[in-house]
Amino acid sequence: MSTFGLVKGRTSIFTEFTDACFPSEVAYVKTHNEFEDSDYFAILERMAARISQPENPPPLDPSIDPRKYSRLKNAFEHKLEAADVDAYYAWITKVNHQIQVDAIPPAEQARILREMEAYAPGWFHAGSFYRTISTYEFYLLIRYREKDHQTVQAFLERHRATYEENERVLTEIKSITSRLVKGENAPGVDMDEKGLSRLLSYFRDERLSKKTRYQAWLAFHMYHINIRDIAPLEGPLRELEDSIFKGDFYSRRILANFYANKLLVLSNLGRHEEAAYCGLQSVKHSTEDYLYYLNNYCSVLMQLGRHPQAVAYMKKAMERFKETRDKGRKIVFAANYARSHHALDQYNPGARMARLLIEELGQSVFKFRWHYLFRMYFQSLLGLDQGEEVLRCERRYKLTDLEKRGRFAPYIEAMVLVAKYREFKIPEKLFEDEVHRLKAETPESARHELDVLLSKA
Repeated sequence: MSTFGLVKGRTSIFTEFTDACFPSEVAYVKTHNEFEDSDYFAILERMAARISQPENPPPLDPSIDPRKYSRLKNAFEHKLEAADVDAYYAWITKVNHQIQVDAIPPAEQARILREMEAYAPGWFHAGSFYRTISTYEFYLLIRYREKDHQTVQAFLERHRATYEENERVLTEIKSITSRLVKGENAPGVDMDEKGLSRLLSYFRDERLSKKTRYQAWLAFHMYHINIRDIAPLEGPLRELEDSIFKGDFYSRRILANFYANKLLVLSNLGRHEEAAYCGLQSVKHSTEDYLYYLNNYCSVLMQLGRHPQAVAYMKKAMERFKETRDKGRKIVFAANYARSHHALDQYNPGARMARLLIEELGQSVFKFRWHYLFRMYFQSLLGLDQGEEVLRCERRYKLTDLEKRGRFAPYIEAMVLVAKYREFKIPEKLFEDEVHRLKAETPESARHELDVLLSKA
């Protein structure tokens, strides 16, 4: 391979690596390194520029020795792995298993003692580590390892109070989160100011583990998102992001979750460009919640009119869509898929996906965002001039009645009206009268969308 080909190949690999990075990862490595070569700092600066400008990313510098890109990549990954709380939890889990099956090697026992010396209650997985040491204490006891046993006993006693307080707080936060998720006393889940203040104080209390603090932030965030009271979220969001850029709370899973939640805040504030940037970050790492993050990201892209981009992302995620057992996420994905194709004057892909999903889910479709799905399905059918299928489906599921009982905007009723008119089921005068009635009954916020639907007659 020529020198040019080697340079191009290595910078291409590094470009892909860069574009998969989170902004805080680059910021952390920039401020936590032992580099002396100015080229490494130049590469990091260019990495930061690419990540901050995803719509128009500057290229990497091909004049820098390609071996430096490889070395920086290795150093970058090593630095982040050392800070990764999920990697640390994997180690705790492994060690706990080794203790339980009497197979812990001397090197791991030596590391346990080192970790105990460095231990701080604010560690992300402080609680898990404490419980593992408690298990290790019995392991040492039955082996008459008196010196190490005394060291472990002293550790457990010294940190018992903070561990128990952390567990008490975590139990309280889990109880609040459970009520939020289950919708008890919705909307708002009966949260008073004192309860909200406690959540914020837990988030800011550095004596608690970072895991507990993050859970407190999530509960506070979920409550305000549920009641659409966004202003109180902005301050804690900035505080958390500042900590993240310092390297706290680090794992790629947590970063994806953080940006997915930040998208919700910015989207509710109408800051859709910033929300789209956060959506891009949220789908950089594969998690169990990837499809949920992608649905929200694509919704923002559609609000910005970036339908080809949304379609491209959804096509790449098609296997995820097929494999997921989460029916709610499948429904939103299918509706978004149809919606983006509508904007591109492509109706068959959305109609086919929606029809197959409705058949697959049966009556369970009505436990989720059924109105959004059927609305997009009917738009697809009308785009394909299949008004008779709209009418057949509406009769089968009695969708107009369901729409009225659910107090939704009358989008389905409007499309059924259009289908009847196209299929010569009603005369023009009756159609016009019904259109006038629908417009009069529709809230101002839904009028534009209703006009778009009726204009297809």
